[in-house]
Amino acid sequence: MTLEDTKRILVGEWVSVTPEVRPSATRNPDGTLKPFYLSREFKYLGDDRFELTISNWADPYGKVAVARIDLRGHIEWVGEHPIASGAQKANFIADEAYEVTPMIAGFADLLNSVGVGRVRAVAGRATSERFREDVRAVRPGRGPQLHGVRPDLCSGGLSVLGGKGMTIFRADLLKGKRILVTGGGTGLGREVAGEYAKLGAEVYICGRRGGVVAETARELAETHNTRVTPIECDIRSPDAVENMMTRVFNEGPLTGLVNNAAGNFISRTKDLSPNGFNAIANIVFHGTFYVTLAAGKRWIEARQQANVVSILTTSVWNGGPFTVPSAMSKAGINVMTRSLAVEWAPHGIRLNAIAPGLFPTKGAGERLNPGSIRATTMDKAHDSSAINNPMGRVGRMQELRNLATFLMADGCDYLTGETIVIDGGAFLGGGGGTFWQLSHLGDQDWENIRNTIKGANEKDKAKRTA
Repeated sequence: MTLEDTKRILVGEWVSVTPEVRPSATRNPDGTLKPFYLSREFKYLGDDRFELTISNWADPYGKVAVARIDLRGHIEWVGEHPIASGAQKANFIADEAYEVTPMIAGFADLLNSVGVGRVRAVAGRATSERFREDVRAVRPGRGPQLHGVRPDLCSGGLSVLGGKGMTIFRADLLKGKRILVTGGGTGLGREVAGEYAKLGAEVYICGRRGGVVAETARELAETHNTRVTPIECDIRSPDAVENMMTRVFNEGPLTGLVNNAAGNFISRTKDLSPNGFNAIANIVFHGTFYVTLAAGKRWIEARQQANVVSILTTSVWNGGPFTVPSAMSKAGINVMTRSLAVEWAPHGIRLNAIAPGLFPTKGAGERLNPGSIRATTMDKAHDSSAINNPMGRVGRMQELRNLATFLMADGCDYLTGETIVIDGGAFLGGGGGTFWQLSHLGDQDWENIRNTIKGANEKDKAKRTA
C-alpha cells in the first residue's frame, strides 16, 4: 500500500470498536505493569490534518470514564513502517489543540503532577458518584507528538477500526475489477460507483444525462485516482444497451454490474395512465433486464465469472401502495435475480440484490416526498420515517456502500440469489409499505403532488442527451 493509498482511505471518521488495553506506568505488587484502557475517535481532515479524541477508561468495558483528551493538528509522514508491511509511520503533532477533560475527581491534580501541562479546574460539580471538571490543558510550543503506526492500515484483511463514514475494507480490495453502474451519475448509483473507484476498481457509469455522468466521472476519477468512464445511454432501448456493452467489452471484459438505474414517483394508482406506468416499468423492469442480458450473454460466451448486484426495495415482498409501477417492476427484478442465480450458476455468474430502506437523496426527495408531503421533509435525518424506524434514524450512505462492496468483492462466492435488506429493521417492524400513510390525502393534495413532480421531471428532461 502506497502513502497515497493510505491518505485516500483515511478520509472520514474512525472509531474504536472496543477499548484497547495498554500498559501503564504503575505496577502491580508482583511487579507487572498495570493496564489501562482507551478508545479513540480519529478524523482525517485531508491536507495531512487530523482530529483525535482519546477516552481513558477505568475498566475494560468502557463503562467508567477517567478522562478525555482532544487533539487537533497535522501529520508528518516519515516513511514505510519497518515491520508492518504496507503500513506507514507517522507523527501526529497536536499543534492546533490539546485539551484534557478529567471525568473523575482529582484527575486534574494527577495530570499536573506528571507534567502534562497546567490543568485548571474551572468548574466542577458532584452528580451522584460521578464528578466532571471543565478544564483545559495547554501545552506550550508545538504540543505533544504521538508516534506510532495505524495497525488498521496494514495490508490485508478488514480494519480493526470502523464506524462513522468509513469503508471497512482494504484500499485495493477491488483492484483489477471492471464494473458498470447504471444510473451512476447521481444518488445511490454515484455513491456505489465512488466506493468502487475508491477501492481500486475501474468503473463505468451510464445515464441519460450525458453532462451529469461526465461530470460525475471526472470528479470520481480525480478524487480516487482511477479510471471512471461516462457513457450516455438510455437503457430503455435494447439497441442503446447493446451499443454500450459492445463499447465496454471492446475495452476489456466487465467483472461486475450494478443495476441501479430506476425511476419512481408517488401517485394514486387510479390516476395512472399507461404512459405513466410505462415511464417507470421501461426503466426498472425492461431496462434492467436488457442490461443484465447483454452482459450475461457476453460473460457466458467468454466463460468468464462475474457478479450482478441489483438495487431493489422491500416492496418486492410487502407491496408498494402509491408506487405500484415501481413495486411491480422491482418484484420482477427480484424474480430475475433468483432465477438467473440458478440458471447462470454453472457459468460462475452470481446475482444478488440489495433492498435499502430510506437513504435520502435529492431525486427521491423530489419525486417521493414532493413539497414535504409527509409530516416533515424526507431529507432530514430525524424525519417521520426516521422516527418510525426501529433504529430511530435513516440509513447512512457508507453503510449502503459497504454492503454493495461486500456483494461485489471476492470471498463469498457461494452467496447467490439473495436480496439483502438494509433498513434498520423497518421491514420487519411491519406497516403497509413505505407510503401507506398517504392514504389520508385528498384530491387537492394529489393535484399539488402531481404539479410538483411534473416540475421536477421537466427540469430533469432538460438535461437529458439520450
